[in-house]
Amino acid sequence: DWKSLIALVEEQHGRLDILVNNAGILQVGEIDKETLEGWRRVQSINTEGVFLGIQNALPLMEKSGGGSIVNMASVAAHFGMPYFVAYSASKAAVRAITQTIAVHCHQAGNNIRCNSVHPDGIATDMVMEVAPMLPQGNLDGDKALQAASYMSMPGDIAKVVLFLASDDSSSINGAEIKTDKSATLTPPYG
Repeated sequence: DWKSLIALVEEQHGRLDILVNNAGILQVGEIDKETLEGWRRVQSINTEGVFLGIQNALPLMEKSGGGSIVNMASVAAHFGMPYFVAYSASKAAVRAITQTIAVHCHQAGNNIRCNSVHPDGIATDMVMEVAPMLPQGNLDGDKALQAASYMSMPGDIAKVVLFLASDDSSSINGAEIKTDKSATLTPPYG
C-alpha cells in the first residue's frame, strides 16, 4: 500500500524528490459493452492509483523541500476513443488531477511540480495485447508497417519522463507533453 511504500522510502532514503505515476491498464470496451466491473477496475488502477500516490507522497516531498510528480496520461485524455471508454475517461481524470495538483502546489509554494505525459501507442505488451481486439487490429503488410511507425518505444517516453523529473524542467509545472509523433494533428485524430 502507498502509506507503507512512502514510509519505506523515508526510512531508507530520508527524502522523496520524484514520483512517477505510471501504473495503468488498457481495456477494450465501447459504452454499450463495458461492464461496471470493468469500468471500476480501470478507474481503480489508472485514476485512484494516481490520486493515492500523490496524496501519500506530497507530505514527504514537502518535507524534502520540493520535487517533481510526473503522471502518465494519454492522448486519449484529449478526445473520445470509442473503443476505450473507461481508459479514455481515466486518462482525462489523470489530466485533470495533474492540473489541479500543479496549481495546488504552486499556490502552496512548496516547490513541487506536477506534469503529465500523453503518449499515443507505445510498443508495450499492454498495447500489443489489445490491438487485435480493435476493428482495425488485424492489419496486413503496408498497413501494419504504417501503424507500427506511429508507435513510440518505451525508452522514448522514459526520456521525456526523466526530463520532467529533473531540475532541467524546473520552470515547467502543469504541462501536458504529447509524445505522439504528431498523430493527434493528423487523421484519424486531427
